[in-house]
Amino acid sequence: MSKEQAPKVKVTIANFVLADHDITTTYNSLDGAQVKTTAVNNFRISQQRSDQVAEYFRGASVQVFDRGNKRTSVTFEVARLHPTLRASEVYVLEHATKIPNRGLVILESKTPNGPVTRRYLNNAECEVVDASYEGVSTFHSYQILGGEILTKAPAA
Repeated sequence: MSKEQAPKVKVTIANFVLADHDITTTYNSLDGAQVKTTAVNNFRISQQRSDQVAEYFRGASVQVFDRGNKRTSVTFEVARLHPTLRASEVYVLEHATKIPNRGLVILESKTPNGPVTRRYLNNAECEVVDASYEGVSTFHSYQILGGEILTKAPAA
C-alpha cells in the first residue's frame, strides 16, 4: 500500500487534538502564531492482558490466571513547523501544560474516499513522552495509556 493510500489517523483526548489526519495549519494558543502540523508518524498500539502467574513450591509447572484486565498503549510522533525560533522554543516549553491529563481518547482512521473508523479509550491518560526542537521545527512523541479499545463511544 502506498503512503497516499495508507490510512491516516487523528488522535484526540478530551476534545484536544494531538494529531490530525493530514498536514494542518492551526494557530498556537500560546502566542497566536501559525503552526503547521504533520500527520501522525510511527503510530503503534500495544495491548496487554493482566495475568497472575502462580509458581507452586515443587510444582512441575506454573499456573496462569487471567485477571480480565486489559491495558492498551498507543504511541505516535508528530512534527510541527513554527514561524520563528522563539515560537518553537515557547511551544516545546509550554505544549505539555495544555494537554488534558485524562479523558476520552478518540482514534479516528480514514482512507482517501473511504469510510472513517473510530475507536475509543475511555478515561485514558496522555503523556508527552518527548519534546524537542531544532530550529523552527518541534518534534513530539506521545504515549496514551488506557484500558480496552472500544468500538462504540462510551455513555457520557
